[in-house]
Amino acid sequence: MVAPDKASIYPELFPQTARRVSQLSRTDQILTATADLGATIDVRRALLDEKRHVRLYQKTDTHWNQRGAFVAYVAIIDALRLQLPSIPPPEPLSAFAQETDRIPGMDLAGMMGLTRVLGEENLRLVPRNGHRYVVREPAGWTADADIGRVVTEIPGSTLPRAVVFRDSFMTAVAPFLSEH
Repeated sequence: MVAPDKASIYPELFPQTARRVSQLSRTDQILTATADLGATIDVRRALLDEKRHVRLYQKTDTHWNQRGAFVAYVAIIDALRLQLPSIPPPEPLSAFAQETDRIPGMDLAGMMGLTRVLGEENLRLVPRNGHRYVVREPAGWTADADIGRVVTEIPGSTLPRAVVFRDSFMTAVAPFLSEH
């Protein structure tokens, strides 16, 4: 899976003066080149469909919020279940309390030195029944910590294991995937 950047999901918010170099994006190039492997997951359609109902990316950051991460999680689990039906279905949105809190501006605001001025509403999903997984490494961290390596497991689980090579977009997806 390639995490789509904000401009590919919200092109209508991108300056019209910015022009694409090619009609085929880099993500499209990768997905085209790997299509015969049957191992790629394209979450863009799900995000484009869902953006009509809720904001999926942070306003002052390049990353998706927890609602966008949830959409990606559902698409990932649905695709993986086609190959491994023993993986449980994704949790429904109703399994989470939808909360909003005010936060300071994030990376885009920070690049302009305006984190205190350009705050935003953070759309959060809080599991109604807590997490089944525990973080094994590094001790004392959470699955959504913005660190390079996080090891989670569900004690006593016989579910398949996964190793995920990731970038910062997976930070918000990790708590959802850790339940599987």
